[in-house]
Amino acid sequence: MFLCTLVFIPCTMPSFFKSFMSVCFFLLIATIISCDDGEIIVKDFDFDNVNLQTCGAEGNYVFYKNNTVNYESLSLNLKTNTPLYSEPHLTEYTFNGVDIYAKYRRFDSNLPSNYYCNNIPPSTPQLMDEYTASSGKVQVHVEFREEENTLYKDVHILLKDLIFIKENDQIIVESLSMGTIEGVEVIEL
Repeated sequence: MFLCTLVFIPCTMPSFFKSFMSVCFFLLIATIISCDDGEIIVKDFDFDNVNLQTCGAEGNYVFYKNNTVNYESLSLNLKTNTPLYSEPHLTEYTFNGVDIYAKYRRFDSNLPSNYYCNNIPPSTPQLMDEYTASSGKVQVHVEFREEENTLYKDVHILLKDLIFIKENDQIIVESLSMGTIEGVEVIEL
């Protein structure tokens, strides 16, 4: 956009005042012609005090967190060719939008506890916003620990370099720990 403006400043004004008026006029014009296209959203996810949960069959894992205060959720769908908990490992997967993806959702009320574990999601609550991670990576860290003749398998999920997209809006997240599930599998020895 090109803007042509003529500013009249009387010659009898002190130079300081002329400079001040010029700066004020420039700021006024800049404010008027600037715009916010709303394409990048800064979002502070509030899942720190929410436990990571999981469900799904071997090879088709769902990890999720539900914030019952703000009616929002963060979920990760992870389809793999190998079982996640068969041995200790640190594996990084790249989002592909089909087998591996994350979603951030806001609802109009609290989610039922089995929302992500149903084949057909319930009709309530209503989905208000949904952002899908179009790119990024997930690190899955599985550790084994033995206590009193019992083997505990713990899993930690870390999301990295995410770009959540909804139409023309984006939420960019550099790193987000979904958390740890201790004893995701327990085996008596």
